Amino acid sequence: MKMSSVPLSCRADKRPMTLGCMLANEGDRLERLVKILNSKRGLIAALAVLVAAVVFAAEQYNAKEKYKAFVLNRAYNTDLPDFFISLNTADQIYTDILNTGTLSSRQRHMLASIHKDLADFVRNYRDLAVYLGRRDESFRNNLSSVNAMKIAHYFDEWETEGTVVLDPSTRSRIEAMRDFDAAWRARDYTDYLKTVTYLNEDIWWIELLEEIEKSTYAFLAEREIDTLDDLWSTRGKTQ
Repeated sequence: MKMSSVPLSCRADKRPMTLGCMLANEGDRLERLVKILNSKRGLIAALAVLVAAVVFAAEQYNAKEKYKAFVLNRAYNTDLPDFFISLNTADQIYTDILNTGTLSSRQRHMLASIHKDLADFVRNYRDLAVYLGRRDESFRNNLSSVNAMKIAHYFDEWETEGTVVLDPSTRSRIEAMRDFDAAWRARDYTDYLKTVTYLNEDIWWIELLEEIEKSTYAFLAEREIDTLDDLWSTRGKTQ
């Protein structure tokens, strides 16, 4: 019952209230009480929604932090060592090829596989940097993984089976690939870990990716090419 529905005589007359006036006033108080309760229910509902949102955000943050810790631990203890081992293995294969003057099917398969792994390392950790908000979307774009895949495709698409003797053009390409990898190996793994401290442990791997990209750009600029396959885009069918 609204206040206006209470008779004026019940509000202004100082004589003892009649039963009707008493009922009218009780109804008014009940209406006000309902409004207060409804208001409190709305506040409680709003607070409940806010608390749920905060809890959800906290859980998301904790999950992301746990994911980051897991991945970075893997990067530090597994992926980065494997990355440098792959580079060193490729260098040894290149050396054997150039020393013997021959290239076997096994060596081609190994070099193709290694460079696919190198490309995946660069691409995956650049994606991770974006996912964790350390870099913007443009960080996904890079020439390093692209050119590592160029090497992988070069050996994957080889048409001659068995061992072949290097001709001058093939030797030149192998030497260029070795130099390309060497630029990525400019910083040794053991020395690199010495630079990782508590203050930079969250960004060291991003700095490594940036150094790799700079090395790739420098290599391509020095040879005045856009990508590595510019070196063999006119190669013959028989290599």
